[in-house]
Amino acid sequence: MSFYISNRQTSEAMARNTPQVPVLLERPETGLQHRIYPEEFDLSFLMVDSYELTNRDRVTLYYPIIPGPCPSLFFKFNQNTASGGFCGMTTVLKKISLPPQHTLFCVRLQPGTAGYLSNHSAKLLTNSCLSIENYFCRTALLLNQLRTGESFHERNVRIHQYIKALMADSSWRPMPIIKLCFDYMKEAGGDIQVSKLAELVGCSDRYLCRVFQEHVGSSLKLCCEIEKMQHSLNDILTTRPKSLIQVALRHGYFDQPHMNRAYQKLLGRTASDMRFFDETSCYTNSIPIIF
Repeated sequence: MSFYISNRQTSEAMARNTPQVPVLLERPETGLQHRIYPEEFDLSFLMVDSYELTNRDRVTLYYPIIPGPCPSLFFKFNQNTASGGFCGMTTVLKKISLPPQHTLFCVRLQPGTAGYLSNHSAKLLTNSCLSIENYFCRTALLLNQLRTGESFHERNVRIHQYIKALMADSSWRPMPIIKLCFDYMKEAGGDIQVSKLAELVGCSDRYLCRVFQEHVGSSLKLCCEIEKMQHSLNDILTTRPKSLIQVALRHGYFDQPHMNRAYQKLLGRTASDMRFFDETSCYTNSIPIIF
């Protein structure tokens, strides 16, 4: 089935050029560093952002990964060893285990890019993490470069050079319809119907849902739910409100119990719990490990 995107729709979407950056939970003792790739970055169509944290404690750190639509490249290393994994989008709260004296370096990719790195449907990678050796060449060299890099900035340079070389002979770009949908989702804070998105991008509901299942890794409806949770969670973590009623209404939930049910589905805990989640339970081992 073909579809048509008007010039007006395309220009409107391009005007909304703020990168889509999922929520990160921060802890001062990990020395979290974060870089967002701007629109003018030459690989911004592929790379969303990167972050790095180091476990300087004597016990294993369990870092939570908030559900989001971005596939990710994860790298764990210390002075002697390094490993890497390629993960699809996550639809439930997961964790990464980081042993003592190890560093985690992560690059999050644009939604819909998993298919470029894999011959399989993106849905097969959802909530899964496989060795980067299954998808990349010269991985030993890349892991060594990241492990021996002297700074977060240098690791960003190395991964950029690596992906740039990987794409040297490729003209691949994500499907424009996916970016358009996420632009509209972000503008609406996730509070938008599938039928409305289909109308905005000029295709049928059925076709759009099939595209998201195959190229993003979940249903379009679930992506909207995750987007809404991300926006409301960012609000909660930023403002630490005593009451969540106004937060719920502001982000399109009927009431606080409605928001709590959505959070239970995606995060396994209520919105109230998440107000202090990063302070009290970042290191618990009660969350399934993704990498």
